[in-house]
Amino acid sequence: PGDALDDRPAGPDREAVRRWAAAGFDIGYRPLNSPNLKRVGDDYPDEARYLIHAKQQVAGHPHALEETQAASQGRFTALIEGTPQFGMQSLAAEVPTLRLLSFAADYQNQRLSPDDLIEKFLLAANERNVRILYLRAYTEEQQGDMLANTEALIVGLYQALAGDGFLVAPLTPPDASLQPALWARAMAAVGVIAGTLLLLSTLPLAWGLWAALLLAGLGLLAGGISWASLSLVAALSFPVLGFALLPWRVWALPVATLISLLGAALLAAVGSDRASMLALEPFAGVGATLVVPPALFAMVVLLRHGTATLWLRRAWGYRPSLGEMAVALLALAALALVFIRRGNFPIIGASEIELALRSGLNELFVRPRFKELLGHPLAMLALLMASWPWWARGGLLVAGVIAQASILNSFSHYHTPLLVSFQRSVLALALGMLAGWLLFLAVRFAERWIRRWLERT
Repeated sequence: PGDALDDRPAGPDREAVRRWAAAGFDIGYRPLNSPNLKRVGDDYPDEARYLIHAKQQVAGHPHALEETQAASQGRFTALIEGTPQFGMQSLAAEVPTLRLLSFAADYQNQRLSPDDLIEKFLLAANERNVRILYLRAYTEEQQGDMLANTEALIVGLYQALAGDGFLVAPLTPPDASLQPALWARAMAAVGVIAGTLLLLSTLPLAWGLWAALLLAGLGLLAGGISWASLSLVAALSFPVLGFALLPWRVWALPVATLISLLGAALLAAVGSDRASMLALEPFAGVGATLVVPPALFAMVVLLRHGTATLWLRRAWGYRPSLGEMAVALLALAALALVFIRRGNFPIIGASEIELALRSGLNELFVRPRFKELLGHPLAMLALLMASWPWWARGGLLVAGVIAQASILNSFSHYHTPLLVSFQRSVLALALGMLAGWLLFLAVRFAERWIRRWLERT
C-alpha cells in the first residue's frame, strides 16, 4: 500500500546494466536496505564499481553488515557528504571508500544555477578530497530551461575540472590499510605537549594547573584516551601562544601565525589517519576551539595586570555605563555569531556580501576563512596603536586569537589537502595585514578629527 514499493528493493534490470557497461559507461549502483533482505549483495550487479547506499541506512544494517562488507570488496563504497547513514562507519572501516558530493533535487531546481553547482563541485574536488560527483538533471523550469541547464552543468563542470588538472575517469581503489607511522605520531604528540606546557608557563602556577586540568579534561571529554584528544589540546593551546609570549609589536602578528602553523602541522600529524581523512571520525571539539583560546588569552592578559582576587573585587563593585554595556553586548553577540556559524551547515548562513566576496576570492585564489579576514585586521590595529591602554589593545587581540584558532580549524579538516589549508592561511594573513594598515590609518584620522572637533567646541 502507498509508497511501500519505494522501500522494498527489487534489484536492477541486469540486461540494461550489461548494455550500459558494454557501451563504455562506468556503473554505480544504489543498494536499498530493507528488513526483509535475505542475502545482502545478491542484487549488486557484477558491472557496478561504485556502491552508493540509498536513504539513511546502508544495506544490511543492523544485523547483516558482515555480508555487506563481503559483497562490497573490490568496489568503492561512497561516503555521501552531509548525509550520515547508519552502519556506514563500521562498513567504511573495512571496504574501499571514497567521498561523494550531491545536492537534493528540490534544492538544485529552486536555488542552484549551473554556475553555482559547478563552483560547489569544483571546490569540493579541490578542497575536500571529494572524488565522486553525483549529478542530477534539472527537472523544473525555475532556473530557466531545464535541458539547457543540464547540458550547461555537465559541459561546464567537465571543462572546469579539466582546467584544474582533474581527470574524469574510472577510479582506482586506494590502499585501505594506509595508516600513519606510530613513531612519527608520537613525536608530534611530544611537540603538542611541549607547546601546551610553554603556554601554561605564562600563567601563575596555580592558574597554570587549573588551565592544564581544563585542557586535559576537554581533550578527554571530546576524544577519550586517543590521538583525537591531543589534537584538540593542540587546537586550544597554539592559537594563544604567539600573542601570550611575544611583545605587542607589529611583527608579532606574522610570528604568531607562524607559531599557529607549527601547531597546525603537529595537529595534522597527530590526528590524521584513514578514518579521519575520510571524515568517518571528524575533529571533535570544534566549538571549544572558538571559545577556550580567547578565554585563555584574556586570562593571561588580566593576570599580568592584577591578581584574580583584585579583578573579582573590581568586577563585583564596578558600575558600568550604558556605553560600556552596549560594547560588551556587541562583543558577546560577535562571539556568539562566530560560534553558531561553525561547520559546513551553520544555523545562520553567510550574507550575500560575504558570498560574493567568497566567490571572487575563489576565482582568484584559495578562499581564506572569514574569521581570519576579520580577526587579523583587529589584531593589527591593536599592535599598531601603542598609545592605547593595555585593556583596549588586549581586547582587540582577543579577536586576533580567534583568527589564530581559525588557522588550526582549517588544518583540523583532515580531508582537506595540507597545501590548500596553508595557502588559505597565508592569503588571509596577507589580506588581514593590509586591511589592518588601512584600518589603522582610518582610526588615526578619526582620532585627530574628533580631537580637533572637541577642541573647537
